[in-house]
Amino acid sequence: MNAQAARGARRGAVILETAMLMPVFVLLLVACVDFGRVLWLRGAAADAAARGARLAVLHEPTDQQVVDAVLADLAAQTRSLDSVKVTVGTRAPGRPVAVTVQARMDYLVLPGFIPGAAALQDIAASAEMVHEP
Repeated sequence: MNAQAARGARRGAVILETAMLMPVFVLLLVACVDFGRVLWLRGAAADAAARGARLAVLHEPTDQQVVDAVLADLAAQTRSLDSVKVTVGTRAPGRPVAVTVQARMDYLVLPGFIPGAAALQDIAASAEMVHEP
């Protein structure tokens, strides 16, 4: 009977330890997912800015068409960005034209988990190409 009581006490200890550590592991997992989203969204913004710059060096599209193309590219890649702002620089033959994408993202837990992570909310990317004559 003593062996059964000891085994039952060990089972209870394992359940208690699991219950205490599980929230910490879940929090770490969600923080890793948040950090992965930061990296993904920064890459998506950089890719959209580069595609916008490629379009901006052509003569045909207007600035608004470049902005619309960048927004469409971002929408196709992700839906996690808020308040997206796209800026197209001046377009003159032989001069570089810059396309800048600025946005904010919402986190699941990262700012509350890692001090200073709230500064990562602002996502910005820029691309520059020469406008050929």
